[in-house]
Amino acid sequence: MKRMQLVLLHSVFILLFSTGMNSASAKEPFQTLVQACTELNHQYAFARDQGDVAAYERIFSDDAEFIMQGKTYVGKPAILTRLTGGEVRYFARLLIGTVAITPLNEFSAQGVTYFTMFQAEEGDDGSQLPISSFTTFMGEYHDSYEFESGTCRLSRRETKPLFMGTAEAN
Repeated sequence: MKRMQLVLLHSVFILLFSTGMNSASAKEPFQTLVQACTELNHQYAFARDQGDVAAYERIFSDDAEFIMQGKTYVGKPAILTRLTGGEVRYFARLLIGTVAITPLNEFSAQGVTYFTMFQAEEGDDGSQLPISSFTTFMGEYHDSYEFESGTCRLSRRETKPLFMGTAEAN
């Protein structure tokens, strides 16, 4: 009887231990994916603020879509033109808040990121600091991500504005 109890206990232990190991192993790629895609959002903000075209380009997949204010930019060249183009130059700071990433499988995920942007036109001589009048824009990015070889890239980003307005600093 004791031997049977010992064998049963041993079997339960093996089953629990192996299930736990499989669970941890299965979650590992998802944890790495979530961390990489969360970090990508912060890299996006910094690249955008600095006008770093090379860093901005690495953030998107080759055939990515970026949707903003009803306009869709498809592919890296169009997305990069959105960053670098335009007649009016702006000084801006993009602040990333909540980032919620949901893995779909070990190669893709979806997410929602809250952001706040402060933006002002640059002066003719490039002087804009300190800024006393600016536009505030708060919204959400609704994203699709691709994950390969430890690298996360945006395959789709849609901007959903929630609050917009101008402010005067006192």
